[in-house]
Amino acid sequence: MALDHYLNRQSTGLVMAVAVVLLVLLGMLDYVTGWELSVSLLYALIIFLLAWRASRNTALAFAAVSGLIWFLANLRVHPYSTNLGYAWAAFTRLAYFLFVAIGGASLKAYRESNRARIEALEHARALEHEIARVSESEQRRIGQDLHDGICQSLAAIQFAVSSMRDDLKNQNPADAETLQEIATMVKDTISETRNLARRIFPVQMEEAGLAAVLDELASSLRRHHRIEAAFEMHDEVKISDPEVAMHLYRIAQEAVNNALKHGNPRKIVISLHEDDAALELTISDNGGGLRASSASGDGMGLKTMRHRANLIGASLEIRSNASAGVSVICSLPKKDVGSPASSRNGTQA
Repeated sequence: MALDHYLNRQSTGLVMAVAVVLLVLLGMLDYVTGWELSVSLLYALIIFLLAWRASRNTALAFAAVSGLIWFLANLRVHPYSTNLGYAWAAFTRLAYFLFVAIGGASLKAYRESNRARIEALEHARALEHEIARVSESEQRRIGQDLHDGICQSLAAIQFAVSSMRDDLKNQNPADAETLQEIATMVKDTISETRNLARRIFPVQMEEAGLAAVLDELASSLRRHHRIEAAFEMHDEVKISDPEVAMHLYRIAQEAVNNALKHGNPRKIVISLHEDDAALELTISDNGGGLRASSASGDGMGLKTMRHRANLIGASLEIRSNASAGVSVICSLPKKDVGSPASSRNGTQA
């Protein structure tokens, strides 16, 4: 930072030195050419360059000096019959130079403001990607801990209880029956824990890809919610970037949760298709639709889906109709399907 500041000061000093030399030469040229040839545009060019490369005050100072040089260079040859007329011409020329200085400084300030805003947006985007990455990493850890840790411990408990039940089956049938009930409860707990682990982080995403976990999501709907659910994919869809695949899965997961919460549907269809232009993920249901406020994006679930779509450069469309249910359509341009999210947004997450 100190080096940048030093180099910037050196650059500004060099620009001012060059501007002084040019201004002296321009004054001499103005004096030699007289009134017939106006060089006011060259004065203005020097002032504008100073406003752009130096500071506003420097440009204003040079504008004042330029006005004085112009006044002295043309004093002996001006065509005005009175000194008052020439003084007014000098004043208007000075006002022109000052206007150039102020305008150039304003353009510079506008450019720097835009650059700072863009840098802030890029920094915010990088932070969003880092937060999403850390969140997914933590969910991965929790899901794997549930699947590989707690589920295995519960399976060991189930095995021990089953062994005790077998030992007591002949000696104490009543206790054996109680142990059977305990074993059944442990088995159900294992199943629920595995389902929870899959929802938190679908382990099969890394093994079989997005299509497999979307199919599993539809199967889970049929098993646990007793509704008609299907996954459709006409041709094989491959997504090489795991971050893009995970965000698409989370969008589908959130859309399904919203449908169950707000629409009370009897059928949900998840479809994944791609053509030459884009990959399209659609989640449709035949429920009661969304409220107008929710469909406009006020709900947290829809905000989350829109945020995830934005992170991967996709568009999200919500179509809601009381008689036809809700369709959530996420469209990802084909060029972004396999590229890392950080490169799509120009930052390193």
